Amino acid sequence: MRVRIERRFVSLVLAMCLLATVFVGNALADDVAEPVFSCEGGVYAEEFVLTIDGNGANVYYTLDGSEPDGLSNLYTGGIEIRDLQKSPRTIQGKIAQERMEYATVVKAVCIDDFGNRSDVVTNTYFVSEAVNEIAENVPVIAISTEPENLWDSKKGIYTNYNEEMNVSAYIEYFDNNGEGFERGIEMKLGGHYSKVNAKKSLRIYFTKGDANGAKNLQYDLIEGTDRNFYDSSAVKKYGKITLRISDWDTTDLRDVVAQKVTEYMRPESANSNPAAVFLNGEFWGIYECREQYDNRYLDYHYEGIDKDEVVYVDRDWTNETEMSVLSDNGEEMPDRVTYEEGPDEDEEYYLDLFNYTKYLMMHADEGNNYAEVSAYIDIDNFIDYLFIYLYLDNIDWPGNNYKTWRTTIERSNGDVYGADGKWRFMVHDFDIAFSNSRNNTLEYAITSRMPNDDARQPSFAAETLDGMFKVQKFRDKFAQRAAAYMATAVSSENMTEAINLLVEERESVKAYDLLRWNNMHGTTQERLDEWKVRVESTFIEFFKTREEVFGDMLAEFCQKHYDSTISEQTSFTFEIDADRASVDIDGAVIRKSLYGESAASFTTMQYTAIPLTISAEVNDGYKVKSIEIETDGVKTVYEQESVTITPEKKDYKVTINIEEGEEAESVMYADDIFVLREGRFLLMKVGEKLPVEIATTGGEKLFGAECYVNGTGVVLGDNNIVTAVEAGEGTIVVSYGGYTKEVLYKVQ
Repeated sequence: MRVRIERRFVSLVLAMCLLATVFVGNALADDVAEPVFSCEGGVYAEEFVLTIDGNGANVYYTLDGSEPDGLSNLYTGGIEIRDLQKSPRTIQGKIAQERMEYATVVKAVCIDDFGNRSDVVTNTYFVSEAVNEIAENVPVIAISTEPENLWDSKKGIYTNYNEEMNVSAYIEYFDNNGEGFERGIEMKLGGHYSKVNAKKSLRIYFTKGDANGAKNLQYDLIEGTDRNFYDSSAVKKYGKITLRISDWDTTDLRDVVAQKVTEYMRPESANSNPAAVFLNGEFWGIYECREQYDNRYLDYHYEGIDKDEVVYVDRDWTNETEMSVLSDNGEEMPDRVTYEEGPDEDEEYYLDLFNYTKYLMMHADEGNNYAEVSAYIDIDNFIDYLFIYLYLDNIDWPGNNYKTWRTTIERSNGDVYGADGKWRFMVHDFDIAFSNSRNNTLEYAITSRMPNDDARQPSFAAETLDGMFKVQKFRDKFAQRAAAYMATAVSSENMTEAINLLVEERESVKAYDLLRWNNMHGTTQERLDEWKVRVESTFIEFFKTREEVFGDMLAEFCQKHYDSTISEQTSFTFEIDADRASVDIDGAVIRKSLYGESAASFTTMQYTAIPLTISAEVNDGYKVKSIEIETDGVKTVYEQESVTITPEKKDYKVTINIEEGEEAESVMYADDIFVLREGRFLLMKVGEKLPVEIATTGGEKLFGAECYVNGTGVVLGDNNIVTAVEAGEGTIVVSYGGYTKEVLYKVQ
């Protein structure tokens, strides 16, 4: 029988298992050699006998996830690796319908005659037809830890699930392409209210627990994760993740679908992939292996932003830090805010800034406040953020699950996206979204039910959104962009295709999760069919209805609260060479990488009588030649990159013509920063006589670096590179550690 999944790059055939050494922890002082396993951990097609070589020392091992010592099982011969099926553990009354697959977790240590120990080696083995099927479709994650870390009455994270407790553990990851990784971690339960469920989320920390001192995971863990809206390069570093459950007893997809919607827009999104999780050998279900927000997340998602330059604030009605906020009527309201990340010494300053920004938003229609708000928050990011929450009917917000971030530095030229000191927003927790396709969430969001009803709708949160919508410029931009998204990103056609793909990716493994946690009823196929029916009724029917009613809700909302008429719509057909550029409709960017071939030609329904800005996001090496707008047989050609019109009740055809242009320059201005390599930043400064000084931000010495200014080599000083470049333009090339950076500079 063929082995279906092997670990890493080694092709294993059961009869010819290769000897392999797996390193765990630091070598001990007496340098006792680690035990050598005859086969590495992984998914196997047949049962076999595992042998362990102690290199002359005694080998002690465990099979329950605990760390072995001199009191553990003494290895005297082969260990049978079998197809194990047992009755799963009962969690809070949840009993699996039938026996489930188990893995064999082998932890071994060598101890010599003097009591000196080697490092512990961990390997987890899977031998069953079911796990082979699972592993062909999703990655398999094996987590092992001391059993008392899970079940002890005082320090077990499952028996004390309301407590914040971290435990040490070991993770092995087996990808379905034959690769993987393993390392020490720390782990705790994730979530707030969801902890009462039998199936609970698990938070995994790669910043802690590794014997070699690694502070992150460098692995392509969640494939297809772009850095951010303006940078499509892949994220391959993680500080922590969550093995997450969503609405686990219905569809388990609410958060995932919200993430898919966010991919089309600017706010941060915690991306995820499904994975099968085994805990101390026991099948623990199918989870979403999901990114987790922190300063490292932002560091890894934004080139040119360091984790120490990030401030991250979280408003959550379960947070312990309570601040006082005055509403307009002078009533003191609780505002539970956590300063999650940022310089410790500046916490008060940034929380004051957070509250001042909130105050400006509450009064955005007064005086010059909206212009000031625009200097404090990324308006385009905020509009997308609002649309996501409002359109998807997330009622666990805005007083709760409100996450925002900014940088401590402000780079005014904008060459490093996100490094301008403006607040930007993070999409989080849609477990109770998609509940009512006819709910006017706009009305809900600006209607306070505090202090008597619902902490998710405090007055200051409602007043913040209301204050922004009072500004006509903001209201008009929101309406036009919402209209564009309703015809593209969240159209029922687009979302039906995306949801069907999510179901297809999970269908073959979802049945095992339903059986493990005894969700739904009937045979395995009947449970799976019921799950698919719930997915269709929760999402596909939601998007069909929402598409029909949201425009009317928006019009009713604007008329009722702001005496503003937003009702009539008219057809816009857009055409562009999607291989060269993307249409930008008031900030809704329709890229081929997201929408496929339809990005070249599509139709939206835009609002009449309010301004609409049309432009293009061009790829490197191209530029806008002209924008043609045709209506009633009359074509108007604009030889410019952007056009703002006020649509009338007539059909429009917009053609954006793209031509070849100069390659986009990487230009640095004085006081700019660019990345030499990860973790190394070079700073250009202007002196009194306009020379350019290049130095690391930390004053580090770049020994062995080579620097050329306009082709002339420059000597590296003790702590920096100093060049005698006067005002003007030129080229700087810096090579260091195998990385080369070439930029044009311009000193003005």
